[in-house]
Amino acid sequence: MRKRGMTLFEILIGAAIMSIAAFGIYELFFSGAKTAALSMWRTKSNTELRNTFQLLRNDMGRASYPSTITDSGTDIEKDKKCTIAGGKTDLTGGGDKVLLDYWMCKPSMEIAGTSKAGEQVHCVLKAEGNKLRYTRDGPNPKNKIVVTDVEYVDISTEAAADDPEKSVVTIEIGTIHPKFETTKVIDKTTAKVEVEVVGG
Repeated sequence: MRKRGMTLFEILIGAAIMSIAAFGIYELFFSGAKTAALSMWRTKSNTELRNTFQLLRNDMGRASYPSTITDSGTDIEKDKKCTIAGGKTDLTGGGDKVLLDYWMCKPSMEIAGTSKAGEQVHCVLKAEGNKLRYTRDGPNPKNKIVVTDVEYVDISTEAAADDPEKSVVTIEIGTIHPKFETTKVIDKTTAKVEVEVVGG
């Protein structure tokens, strides 16, 4: 007795079922890969923002004017202020812009006929396209990209509540995924500075 073979209709039905199953497996794999990629990107952005904010708080807390200590007192030159790009700066359109500019200074000394040179360290946070670069000269220089995939930077300032002579600078940075634009990370920090803040 001859065995009956599969009809063309049965072959087509089987192929359709296999295609649906393969598509489902692909969708499941793609969804898992996308979730993993977004999670890695969020972790990267959070780490960059945390490290950058810690760096800025530490350095801005040491912002100061150039000064000279003499036998008769201390002469302070208030020309090197903290300059900010006040308000919200959109970085999605590219371009370069200085967002934050300040100095960390150690006083020079001219006492009892002896002199000692001071130190002036220039610090700049600059937008380069959708990235942020931080530069610092002096004995411990730094020049590196600190945050990538930046959507905007918002910098504002106000007088410190406990000391009107000092200013509090608030820096908010928003990052955006380069492919999935609904995925964003936003964080902010504040730093108290002892020099005059201008530009905000």
